[in-house]
Amino acid sequence: MALVDSYNTLPPSTYYPVYAARWLAQTFTASTDYTIGSVKLYGYRYSNTYDHTVALYATDAGLPTGSPLATAAVSSSSVPDGVGNVDWYEAVFDTPYALSSGVVYAIVVYVDGGAGNSSHYLALGYTSSDVYASGSYCASNDSGSSWSAPVAWDFLFETYDVSISYVDGAATMAGVSTFAATGTVVGFKDASAAMAGTSVFSATGTVTRTSTGIQNNPGRTLRRLVAINNNCLYYEDI
Repeated sequence: MALVDSYNTLPPSTYYPVYAARWLAQTFTASTDYTIGSVKLYGYRYSNTYDHTVALYATDAGLPTGSPLATAAVSSSSVPDGVGNVDWYEAVFDTPYALSSGVVYAIVVYVDGGAGNSSHYLALGYTSSDVYASGSYCASNDSGSSWSAPVAWDFLFETYDVSISYVDGAATMAGVSTFAATGTVVGFKDASAAMAGTSVFSATGTVTRTSTGIQNNPGRTLRRLVAINNNCLYYEDI
């Protein structure tokens, strides 16, 4: 997955505790059209084993509104434990969601079941100044029933695109597929067929082809680049 929108300058000013009815949100503006599949947050859990949820919301007047557009269940074991173990962790949405360029969305975080207290919480890193111009921190003290943006803070976050697209490769790339650093599939091309049509990867990895798309050749193997050494490319079957 490719990183798209973010405020990720380390270190943060401090950490904000999330627990019980105390929910946190960070709004952001989609910089392009893309399908968001996950977000990363920077923080730790303090003296707790509570799972939490990260959700994507629409916004109204800069605040979260409506029902979740996508949700991610995060187990406590995937979050660094203790102040000294603070780090990035990822929340993967159950169903990716298509974002529209220029639209403001909110990343909402809350502890499941309203668990925790001021001594047992999830702590997320933020900066105590308005450094991310395309969004802002928001807070709720009633489990998301109402929201406010009382101060110009920004929480550390990263959003990731799960879209995979084909681009035409050189004729010498016949039958080989390599993955670029951005996650784009580069150069899957049958030596005997043009790249007309569209191919789309579903969430399960299935390739869906139009009638003029890539030929369905059971003998063709997808491979990925695993090493570059002395100007040679090495692949493995996938």
